[in-house]
Amino acid sequence: MIRGTATSPEKDEPATLQVAANGFEPIARVDFDRARDLIQSRRHVGPRWLVDPGPNSDQLEELLWLAAAAPDHGRLIPWRFVLVPAESRHLLGRAFALALLDRDPGASEEQLVTAREKADRAPVLLVAIACTVSDRADVPPVDQLVSLGAAIQNIQLGAVAMGFSVGLSSGRAMDSMHVRSLFELAESERAICCISIGRSVKSNGVGRVRPNVDVRSLPPPPLSSLRCTTSSRLLALGSSDWRSAAPNAARSARRPIRPIPLMPTFITLI
Repeated sequence: MIRGTATSPEKDEPATLQVAANGFEPIARVDFDRARDLIQSRRHVGPRWLVDPGPNSDQLEELLWLAAAAPDHGRLIPWRFVLVPAESRHLLGRAFALALLDRDPGASEEQLVTAREKADRAPVLLVAIACTVSDRADVPPVDQLVSLGAAIQNIQLGAVAMGFSVGLSSGRAMDSMHVRSLFELAESERAICCISIGRSVKSNGVGRVRPNVDVRSLPPPPLSSLRCTTSSRLLALGSSDWRSAAPNAARSARRPIRPIPLMPTFITLI
């Protein structure tokens, strides 16, 4: 297995956000409309409908930068992505076929061929790996899986913005001993899904029916249920030490701005 840390491209300094008296100014309506249209235009496209060209190395790195922007409670980076290049797809296909034989020893040769072909259907194939930790009581595993889901969604939306189509696929084979061995997964790691990216040869159609958004006004809680508690012990921002402070210190404290780490995720090549 070859491991390599993706390097950061040269970036311009981020634009300074304009801060109003009561916080950040709202995003321009035209920007919201573009973001809304992008999100709503995303459609699942099965891997068999995806053809060349897929994202090049620069575009793939940009997509990983978007993944790195996902919410991450505790800054654990509880996920990574594995790039399966074309010359290694047969290894994943073999793992899929062996997993099928484990589930169904009587599987036909045609079924085994279909299982192997699932690994060779898209120009770019990423495998999303969950790397959850269990020794952080303040960051439960479900929070960590939410981070992975957000990272996957960021990759999907970024790929759509680049003009590609994306499909997610999973199944029982992802948790098989053969796939786990291929990706050398640790006990706490799990292969969640495949992310296939390419150009679609299938019409987007009308897409699936989206759920209705029913926004209802809830009555305010009774005043007797509202309680305000304060503590004279406040966590010093930016350090692990505790310090004494007045109860209103939290109102004026500001979390220090920390630099964004250079690509806190890496691609593994099998």
